[in-house]
Amino acid sequence: LSPLNNLLAPIQFVLAIALMLTPLVAFFVSQSVATPIVRLSRAAEQMGQGNFNVSIEATSEDEVGVLARTLQAMNAELAELIGSLESRVQARTQDLTLAVEVSNQIAQVNTLEVLLANAVNLIRDRFDLYYTQIYLVEGSTLRLKAGSGEVGQRLLEQGHKLAIGPGSINGTAASEKRSLIVADTAASPTFRPNALLPLTRSELAVPLIAQDKVEGVLNMQRTEPNAL
Repeated sequence: LSPLNNLLAPIQFVLAIALMLTPLVAFFVSQSVATPIVRLSRAAEQMGQGNFNVSIEATSEDEVGVLARTLQAMNAELAELIGSLESRVQARTQDLTLAVEVSNQIAQVNTLEVLLANAVNLIRDRFDLYYTQIYLVEGSTLRLKAGSGEVGQRLLEQGHKLAIGPGSINGTAASEKRSLIVADTAASPTFRPNALLPLTRSELAVPLIAQDKVEGVLNMQRTEPNAL
């Protein structure tokens, strides 16, 4: 068997070395796979805690790289969504604060004419509007009772009124008992332009309802489209 043993000796030597190196190779292979996954897992945990500034590297083209790029996209979308929600909550909080302030100030007035005049000017100033007006119901029409600024005064002197019905945004709001928004007056078939208010680009009409009865309409206008 001597020739056979001489032939097997180098093979046995190679196998011995291979057996010794196999755990080491396996360790490095497992680390190369596990390390990126551990990093991605930690990044996902930070995202779950609300930290969207976490760095996510995607350097490979394998499944781990695909997972990393997916987490990158998700992180960017969540950060944008959270930022948008915070801005909306802040804006809504400011609107509510201003509404309370307006209500508190006009509630101190006992005369209806003075109350309405104060209301339109306060609403215009506090909400940075172009023009504000209030109509009250008189039979089948809406008669202007208060308007902000010089334009409002001129319309009052003219005895401005509108029919309740589909002929205007204010008439429609009164007849249907619901708020209406004209996002862009240039693209709206229901918008009725007023020569005294040439800069109106968006408009909102809110019916004033007491005990399920429409008493009037609050109308607000801005100079920018999609601003209400």
